[in-house]
Amino acid sequence: MGLALRTVVIGWLTYYILSCIHCRYFHPLSKFPGPFWASISNFWKLYILSTKESHTRGIEYHKKYGPAIRVAPNFLVFSDPKLVPVVYHRNADKSDFYSPGVLGRLRPPFQTQDHKEHAAKRKRVAASFQISNLRKMESDVNNMIEKLLSQFNERYVRTEEPLDLSEWVKWFVYDTISAMAFGKSVGFVEQGKDVQELIQNFHDMAPLAGLVAALPNWVNPLMNAPILGDYLMPGPGDGTGTGKIMKYRDDMLRERFQNRHAMAHGDFLDNLMNAKNADGSYMTEAEIKAEAFVLMVAGPDTTAAFIGPFVNYVIQNPVIHARLRQEIQEFEADGTLSKGVVTFEETQKLPYFMACVQETLRFCPSTPVVLPRLVSKGGLEVNGKYVPEGTEIAANPYVIHRDKNIFGEDAFEFNPDRWLEGEERTRNMNKYIMSWGYGARQCLGKNVAQLITQKLCLEMFRRFDFQSRTPEKPWRAENLALMIYWDQWVRLTPAKELK
Repeated sequence: MGLALRTVVIGWLTYYILSCIHCRYFHPLSKFPGPFWASISNFWKLYILSTKESHTRGIEYHKKYGPAIRVAPNFLVFSDPKLVPVVYHRNADKSDFYSPGVLGRLRPPFQTQDHKEHAAKRKRVAASFQISNLRKMESDVNNMIEKLLSQFNERYVRTEEPLDLSEWVKWFVYDTISAMAFGKSVGFVEQGKDVQELIQNFHDMAPLAGLVAALPNWVNPLMNAPILGDYLMPGPGDGTGTGKIMKYRDDMLRERFQNRHAMAHGDFLDNLMNAKNADGSYMTEAEIKAEAFVLMVAGPDTTAAFIGPFVNYVIQNPVIHARLRQEIQEFEADGTLSKGVVTFEETQKLPYFMACVQETLRFCPSTPVVLPRLVSKGGLEVNGKYVPEGTEIAANPYVIHRDKNIFGEDAFEFNPDRWLEGEERTRNMNKYIMSWGYGARQCLGKNVAQLITQKLCLEMFRRFDFQSRTPEKPWRAENLALMIYWDQWVRLTPAKELK
């Protein structure tokens, strides 16, 4: 080894060792407990994400280290629900955990770090996601529900064969959101398969997403480099999983861009094509593509991640299952439920059904991963210790939702009755629910997901009885920053009238 190279290596090692000593003993977060390696390296975040079980690891680490844990040199994770409104306030900026990567170079609202820029982006598209606008597309949801349940009858009820519910709900939600967004479905439900492996292609990009989120200081300079960045960033038709979906998106958008202001289709795309910025200018084609892509991939997976757990935790408990079926039959008998597919408003009239919905959102949040923010100007106090401005801080919805002080001694159990104990308790629990994010950063697609899931879940239990083939292990699940389920095998029979 030459003298110059030896000098560089020794210099780098010296710098690294001194940096580790500073992070471990002299950093402002050094007074907070946590794993040793987390205190000196951001690679600990990558390790936790790579386990695909960061939500359950969070429970374990908080039991071991306490309510505030250092999970990286400048990153604090907390479990106290009372801190949620303090950390996730309206003017909080997101950290570079939300850097562009798998979804492309242009930032959609949920990846926009600055709170003011986020508010401007959100404002121009927010009207598209209001319930009043979604009602115009409810017939699209009805059509997809009928297609799905028809497939259930033909393929599984008549043949008495088991079905993998986890696969079908993914296909259904991707098709439904595609129909609402672009005026036509992809064809997953009709063909009974992952068409062109589009869904699997997107899931295959999860490791890259984890790398970008965990190590933005390392990855961002590469992704943003003039030439290398163009190679690393996904693009339409580039052969990556994301690239294949982008090409599919562009093929669907090409004709619509030719007459973008026609407002002739009554779908999300009509609204996006005509959305305006504060200065009156229209969104660019690149911005429309970015919003459409998020609708295609982020919305369906988080929505599908609700349906499987809802079915599972209802049928796993005979008492809960019987009460839900009884309520549906009673509302059916008094004429409250429409013939065909129930309306969204009708689903909200069934108190026990809605309690099961709220409990599923609490017990199985679709994105059980830390949602980082930057500590705002002036810093804040956590467990009597000062946390300076600019520190990355977060909570995991899965952990927050299991706090016994807020949700009761049975917080680790699925119990819909907790939502039927009075308005005051429900209001107090809802103050700390993070299923859709929190505050001004709540998921734009919340109403879309609720419309789809509530209508489908009620209609499934209205028409079928479900039985898990392997109740002791109902599915295979991985936390890829959003929960993905596989192999949820169930048997279907026509719903029987309860006595």
